[in-house]
Amino acid sequence: MQAEKLPLKDLEEWPIFKQLREDERVKQIMSSERAKAIPTVTLTSDDVAANSETALKTVEEISKGTIH
Repeated sequence: MQAEKLPLKDLEEWPIFKQLREDERVKQIMSSERAKAIPTVTLTSDDVAANSETALKTVEEISKGTIH
């Protein structure tokens, strides 16, 4: 039998893993995995100046929120 990967969301939400989530090692793994999942967008000031409206719309779409 081959082991399958446990999705981070399941580890975070399933009640059966509640005690496991309290272990510092598991907290570190979860934190590390969350950091990998966060999308990062890099825009130079020249990009923003040249395409400010387009750049802001792109960032808003990626972040699913309004930029002020």
